Amino acid sequence: MNGALGPAILAAKGRRFHLAGKLELSLWGGKERVRLRLDDAAIAQSL
Repeated sequence: MNGALGPAILAAKGRRFHLAGKLELSLWGGKERVRLRLDDAAIAQSL
């Protein structure tokens, strides 16, 4: 988790987020998987 986004998400345990990113296919260890390439996140405001 490079940059400020990773530690900020880890520190906000139990909070809800709005996430923006892209889905990618990843081939690793002979297996194909879908992963989310996260570009941005914001803490969701409570109503």
